[in-house]
Amino acid sequence: MKLKELIKDTSVKKVIGNIENIDIENLDISSKNIKKNTLFIAQKGLNVDGHNFAGEAVKNGAVALAVEKEITGISVPQIVVDNTRKASGNLASTFYGNPKNKLKFVGITGTNGKTSSTYFLAEFLKQAGKKTAVIGTLGTFFNGLHFDTDLTTPDPLKLHKTLDILRKHGAEYVVMEVSAHAIDLKKVDNINFEVGILTNITQDHLDYFKTMNEYAKTKLDWFKNGNIKFSIINADDKHCLSLINNPNTLSFGLYNPSDVFAINIEKSARNTEFVLDLLHNVMNCKTNLAGEFNVYNVMATATAALCLGVDLKDIEKTMQKLKAPLGRFSVVELENNKTVIVDYAHTPDSLEKVLKTAREICKGKLISVFGCGGNRDVTKRPIMGSISENLADFSIITSDNPRFEEPESIVNQIETGMKNSNHIKVTNRKSAIKKALSMIKPNDMTIISGKGAELYQDIKGTKYPYNDFDEIDKFKKNNFQTLCKE
Repeated sequence: MKLKELIKDTSVKKVIGNIENIDIENLDISSKNIKKNTLFIAQKGLNVDGHNFAGEAVKNGAVALAVEKEITGISVPQIVVDNTRKASGNLASTFYGNPKNKLKFVGITGTNGKTSSTYFLAEFLKQAGKKTAVIGTLGTFFNGLHFDTDLTTPDPLKLHKTLDILRKHGAEYVVMEVSAHAIDLKKVDNINFEVGILTNITQDHLDYFKTMNEYAKTKLDWFKNGNIKFSIINADDKHCLSLINNPNTLSFGLYNPSDVFAINIEKSARNTEFVLDLLHNVMNCKTNLAGEFNVYNVMATATAALCLGVDLKDIEKTMQKLKAPLGRFSVVELENNKTVIVDYAHTPDSLEKVLKTAREICKGKLISVFGCGGNRDVTKRPIMGSISENLADFSIITSDNPRFEEPESIVNQIETGMKNSNHIKVTNRKSAIKKALSMIKPNDMTIISGKGAELYQDIKGTKYPYNDFDEIDKFKKNNFQTLCKE
């Protein structure tokens, strides 16, 4: 593609140099990954500024640069824009033939519930015959296709390449998780959404946003930027209330007046039953989902489905078939009525909800295994320690993804929020799970939180193969062999 064609949909302040006959075959934000005929997009990161690597990019073969300021001593043309992060979305979309214009989008943001909600809504749409893809934490999925996305919301270059692949394979709808980081970094600024869902706003990512007000404002501002036709908002979340009376906005909730609500909720480890009032359409719902948090997810996504034209009968039919994604309150049964639940809960709010749900259905003792990620919000660590201490009979504090922090330091910070002696510290996660499973007795329950279905543990920059479910399977096999010997 000619560079002058590539930039036609991007707001350009200034063009430096002659771009008349420059062909662009690749876009990249890494100066080290430059291929033939690449446009290097210099972005300011949290720790480094891509503009400082422009010379390296040219040396490696970049034939043009997209920059926020003119860089002296550069021999190739420069396209000067106000914000290269925002421009990268437009450039990527144009480069891949504007696949976003041929797809319909639903964006789901919120601290918790994004992944489950994307899967639930995709099922509602599929039941109605709509060809639907999912993009989020667990990757990209569509009609047998699956590839990793690395981030909850992919960076624009990868996102629009992904959208092009989905379009070529016949996708019509894309249901995607939209993280607060993605909103702040303008990853989805050039995408128009049929529906936007706000699940909740609770503490997370304060290492990046610094304050809850700034974190909440980022999410709320996304619903005010004019890119969303219909907004669906949690009426029970105090941060969301400012959006309730906006035009084209519907609310869902259990405790405050809302457009969509549920009553008569009955819970078990395997399913939840309730009566749903979906915009004055009343239906009896029985789902294969556990927990009040999933009632919220169902209310939000059923509302979105109705807004997108899904028939009420299809919504009701799909309710009975919904399944939570792996690692979202996934139940594993051991022998003698012992239960293990694996969940992705890694924030104070999600840990509290998972433990409260478990407490409601646990007939014996409740054991909590959890940790906190390294190089992330440190203020939530003692809070999560306190939550686990108060809701579980016994807690085992362990490692999550320590990244570049020392696991022992993270575990000790969690422990500062715990005042009683009903806990131990087992830094090695495999050992912590083995310890917890060896402790439970008939009717007891163990909650293993933090990683869900993740297939790695991030330690010192290396992602080592690891999975909570694998550790449970090892315990079951070893326990079975021991029983056989006895």
